Amino acid sequence: MRSTTVAAVILSALLVAGCGASASIGTPEIKKADLEKKVSDGLTKSVGQRPDDISCPGDLDAKLHAKTRCVLTAGGDRIGVTVTVDRVDGTKYHLDIRVDDKPMS
Repeated sequence: MRSTTVAAVILSALLVAGCGASASIGTPEIKKADLEKKVSDGLTKSVGQRPDDISCPGDLDAKLHAKTRCVLTAGGDRIGVTVTVDRVDGTKYHLDIRVDDKPMS
């Protein structure tokens, strides 16, 4: 029951608005492991619960409008997540994190 609640909370909280994370980077890429951690941290901050897992396909260029699709796992649900670099200021970037409104089939 708890896992269903976690997925429902994540879905309901993130349908209204995306959330983001800011961090310093030393290269023009956000490494896969860092990206997954930042998405997980951003979702945790937004909804107050950490997803069971976030899986992204690879590194993401730290440039404006760069985009990737990740998968959030909460309980038995797998939900698509779109991650977009929506702001870049020198060596800092901001991620817009949007969770799909329905679990993956």
